[in-house]
Amino acid sequence: MLGRFLEYAVASPNPLESLDFYTRLGFAVAPDTGETREGTIALSDGRLTLRLCTSLGHSPTLVFTRPNLADLVPTLTAIGVVPEHVALGDHQFNHLECQLPGEISVMVTEARTHSPVTDQPSLLGWFEEIEIVGASIDISALTWEALGFVAFDLGDALQRRIVVANDSISLSLLATSPISHHLLVFTAENIASVAESLTRRGFLIRRELTADRPLQHQICLRAPEGTVIVVREAT
Repeated sequence: MLGRFLEYAVASPNPLESLDFYTRLGFAVAPDTGETREGTIALSDGRLTLRLCTSLGHSPTLVFTRPNLADLVPTLTAIGVVPEHVALGDHQFNHLECQLPGEISVMVTEARTHSPVTDQPSLLGWFEEIEIVGASIDISALTWEALGFVAFDLGDALQRRIVVANDSISLSLLATSPISHHLLVFTAENIASVAESLTRRGFLIRRELTADRPLQHQICLRAPEGTVIVVREAT
């Protein structure tokens, strides 16, 4: 209903610095198609596409794509989500923007903004999910379910955690976290090997961001624009 996940858009005051960071990790620049939008660049490892934007209303923004975008507006209204911006019409880039519970910014477009990129695993391993921290995760989960996602309560006695997923993206909703509001989560079989490869290529592993897990099970990086990336041990 919401459509297929397309990209994770984030404001980047210095896009060339961020571009260098992600290409050194193994991400490739994704060829753009359709309307050209100045001041943005998309990079992908085949599973996750990041769009670096010199100007972005809400950062980060989860971008989806679906046909018949006008049909989505009454669906959003029915579940209490009022689009902040709607652009529909001929000869323009049709899209809408809204805020979902938990201060999650979403954009939905009618067309892809780049060509697909062949899977090419980066140094980070397998992209797993986007982790989002917000107090009202039950309300957030209900909203995502109304938009066509399936919800799984995977929490335990120590941490409330609900995963919402469709066939293109998984989002892990947490009530609290010691790290950040949004995390890009990857998994790898050998964390020590990933850490060694990153260090050898000059990346700084942010040990102060691993407070919730032992270093041997999780490593963190912070991109120049502030995005927090986590690599966790595959289970």
